Amino acid sequence: MRNVLPLLLVLLAAMVATAGFIDGRKKGNDQLVLQHSTGLAGVQKYLPAGAHIGFVCTRNDAPTYAACRYVLAPVYLGYRVSLPTDTLLVVNERENGDSLMQQMVASHKLLWQNTYLGYNYYLIAKQ
Repeated sequence: MRNVLPLLLVLLAAMVATAGFIDGRKKGNDQLVLQHSTGLAGVQKYLPAGAHIGFVCTRNDAPTYAACRYVLAPVYLGYRVSLPTDTLLVVNERENGDSLMQQMVASHKLLWQNTYLGYNYYLIAKQ
């Protein structure tokens, strides 16, 4: 019986650690959605429900894409620039920003822009 007690304690500790890890990841995702929700506030008036727009982000950051897609639903965000859309949502990090993205924004018609925390948000129309 004494040999079983340490094993049960280790198993209980692993279960508690796993539950804390899962809860922490969920809270992190909620925080990312909240951050991009605030950053994208106001862009919805330029996007009709069901619109298809392209999405470009610094480093092709999948969590940022997922959060923006969630925030803007039912608008469809295509993950690549090459999609046949006439409108793009550009999300550029201010610290690690990409100069090519700045050139892309400068060379297109700017419909909307916002800055929040570490990101610059642009809605541009291809010309």
